[in-house]
Amino acid sequence: METIKNTVFQVDSAIVKKARTLDNYIIETNEVAGTGPKICAIYFSSNFIYYPNNEASFRAAIFDKNRFEWWNLRHPKACKHIFIRDVYKQWYLHGINVELDSIEKLSDFLKKEIEGFDTYFIGSSAGGYAAVLLGSMLNAKRIYTFNNQFFLTDLLERSTALVDPIIFKERNNPAIAQFYSIKPYITNPSNIYYFHSATSDWDRRQYEEVKEVAMHVIAVKTNVHGIPLLKNNLLPLFDFSEELLKKLTEKRLNPLLFSLKIVGLFKTLEFIFSILPQIYNRIFLIPIKKILKA
Repeated sequence: METIKNTVFQVDSAIVKKARTLDNYIIETNEVAGTGPKICAIYFSSNFIYYPNNEASFRAAIFDKNRFEWWNLRHPKACKHIFIRDVYKQWYLHGINVELDSIEKLSDFLKKEIEGFDTYFIGSSAGGYAAVLLGSMLNAKRIYTFNNQFFLTDLLERSTALVDPIIFKERNNPAIAQFYSIKPYITNPSNIYYFHSATSDWDRRQYEEVKEVAMHVIAVKTNVHGIPLLKNNLLPLFDFSEELLKKLTEKRLNPLLFSLKIVGLFKTLEFIFSILPQIYNRIFLIPIKKILKA
């Protein structure tokens, strides 16, 4: 059984401990035209909030940029937006700061903030895990989740204590380990729209865990973890009616064809060209740097 023998940057370093004294959430309100119900959207950052796990990357993302995922992907009909991050990158198991240091405390905090609103919970990967868990606990009107984790126990076999220290440290603590599977907390699956990558091994394993749960499952023809669609498709997607969302469950989505259908050729090509430098960096530069360091 693996134990933590060394310090781990994302939970033990002084700069991360300093960041835990921050709020690690931002709340913004705005006026939205229309006479419908007031909507509050809650956005949970994933474990890719900074990378790699070192001080330079952390400082740039958290202190210099004050980064929150979904910042530029706000639900178009929401008049209140709550952005949340876990700087530990440990599935929010220890909450988000020194005061809101547990799932339960984070839930209580959000319960007060969303009172009187219809709520949409949004996240991918670890952020999707939190969106499903807390959205279910707080009876969200709609949950958009992309390739989230439904269970964390496989990390005890596939990961290490140096990568996921809290997962290993708390595995025998029932107060925390109760959240290693969030399946029991899903009480209203009809409000969950779960997008998963059909050819990603990890995401397929997660899907198998909950395939009998009556969520709205949208399979996407890709092996990309995280958000399996082009990101400029998300704002139109958030504006879909329940009827349109349910139609997406009828067949596997092709990300490119889906994009052409909902945003058109020009915006699809514009977005693809905008991310070419990132693709080049991931495919070529990062592997080359790893080889040179070896």
